[in-house]
Amino acid sequence: MDVFTIFRVIKGNFCGFCNYINFEDKKRIKGIKYLFVDVTEIHRQYSGTGVQRVTDNILKGLYKENLPYKIVEIYAKPHHEGFYVCESNKPVKIRNGDFFFGLDLSKCLIPCSRLFLDKMYGKGIPVWFFLHDLIAVHYPQYFKDDAVKQYRTWLKTVIRYTGIIANSDSTVRDLKQWIGTNHPDLLRKLKTGYSYLGSTFSPATTKSCTGSEPESKPVFLMVSTVEPRKKYDQCVRAFQILWDKGIDSRLIIVGRKGWKNEDTFSLIENSPYYEKKLFWYSSGISDKKLSALYQSCTAVIFASIAEGYGLAVVEAASYGKPLILRDLPVFREIAGNSAFYFTGQEPDVLAAKIEEWLLLYTHKKHPLPDVKITSWEECTHTICRIMLNIK
Repeated sequence: MDVFTIFRVIKGNFCGFCNYINFEDKKRIKGIKYLFVDVTEIHRQYSGTGVQRVTDNILKGLYKENLPYKIVEIYAKPHHEGFYVCESNKPVKIRNGDFFFGLDLSKCLIPCSRLFLDKMYGKGIPVWFFLHDLIAVHYPQYFKDDAVKQYRTWLKTVIRYTGIIANSDSTVRDLKQWIGTNHPDLLRKLKTGYSYLGSTFSPATTKSCTGSEPESKPVFLMVSTVEPRKKYDQCVRAFQILWDKGIDSRLIIVGRKGWKNEDTFSLIENSPYYEKKLFWYSSGISDKKLSALYQSCTAVIFASIAEGYGLAVVEAASYGKPLILRDLPVFREIAGNSAFYFTGQEPDVLAAKIEEWLLLYTHKKHPLPDVKITSWEECTHTICRIMLNIK
C-alpha cells in the first residue's frame, strides 16, 4: 500500500470517527424530537414526474399532521457520508428519540450513506423508507443497466432497517416474496405497511374545474412517462389499425420522453395520423391543462405491463372516466371489477379489445369506475399511523 493510499484510509477513518463523536446535537432544545425526511431528489431538482409528485405531496401532508416531531427536510450529497439539512446545508446530527424517513427515491445516495444509517439504527432510531415498486428488479430489460444496478443496491440497503411503507398491498406482497427468496433472514424483523396514493384531482375539485366539454367522437387518454414498459408502442399501433379501418377516434398521450424508447418516439412522431388523430404532450403540461384533458376525454387507457400503483388510474376515476386497463394485480386491487381489462402485448389483440369496448360504450354497457379516491392528506395520515403509530 503506497503512502497516498494509507493517507486516504486514515483520513476516511478519522472522518467517520468525527461523524460518530458529533452524532448528537447538544445545542438542540431538550425534549424536541426531529422527524428527518430525506427529499434528496426534489431538493436537487423538481421535475414534476410521478415519483417526485408523490414525494412532494406526502411531504406537504406531513406538515399538516399534528406530529410530536419537528419535521426537518434533509438531503444526501454525492461522495459524502451522512445527510445535510436542506435549510442550512449543515450536517445532520441525531439525538435519541428522533426518526428517519427515506421518502424520496435516492437510489444512488442511500447506499453511500449506509454507515450513517447503521449508526442511527444501532442507536435505536427508527429508519423507514418509502417503496414505489420492484419493477427494475423484475423487468431489468426496460431500464438502463446503471439504473438497475443502483436500484438493486438501494433495495438491498433499505430492507435492512426498521420498515418499509409501500403504495399498495400488491407492492408489499411483491416485496415480501422477493425478500423471502433472496434474503429470508431479513423477512421476519422488517415491518411493512401500505398507503394508497392521493389524487391531485379530488371529486370536490373536479366538479368545479373548467375545461373542454366531452368530445362527440371517442377520445382516449394515456398519462405517464413514455418508457418501454408503458407499452405505448402497442397502443399506438392498435389505434393505427382502428384508424385504418375507418374507426373515428383520437388518442392523446401526456408524458415526457423516457429512456430506451427511441423507436416508440419515432413511431408516434412519424405516424401518418400524428397531430390529426394522435396527439402527444411530450414536454409536460400544467395541472389545469391535464385536468381539462381528463374532463373532456372519453376513457383513460393504462397499458403498462408492471406498476406499483398507477396514479392516472385514480386520477381518471376521480372524474368518473371509464378505465381500460391491462390486467395487473394492482389494478384489480384498486379498480376491482369497475374497469375494462385486457391482456396480451400484440397490437391487433388490443385493437380488438378497444373495438369491443366501443361497442359496449355505444350501448352504455361499459364498466363505470367505482374506485375509492384517497386524498393526499389521507395518504399521509395512513403513513403516519403505520410508521409513527399516530392514531
